[in-house]
Amino acid sequence: MNPMTMEPMTMEPMTMEPMTEFFADLVGVSGRTGVLILALVALRRIVRGRIPAQVWFAVRVAVALRLVVPFSLPMAWSPFNLTAARAVREAELP
Repeated sequence: MNPMTMEPMTMEPMTMEPMTEFFADLVGVSGRTGVLILALVALRRIVRGRIPAQVWFAVRVAVALRLVVPFSLPMAWSPFNLTAARAVREAELP
């Protein structure tokens, strides 16, 4: 009861939309970074011994920063947009 008006208090449900959106973005960024890590592991096995250790260290630092900073800057081109662009082009064809 509301002590001032003696009317029953109603609780409005809290919306979790901002947290849900943040979590979805976080999962997306983590997934893309996981794909990047797998690609780098494969690349390292392919070019074993031909790239200096300092370069691999710099790459690891860049990937670690990508995991620590959970947001992405909007870019016009991204390898992850290739499949979406292809789907859009195919949908526009008669």
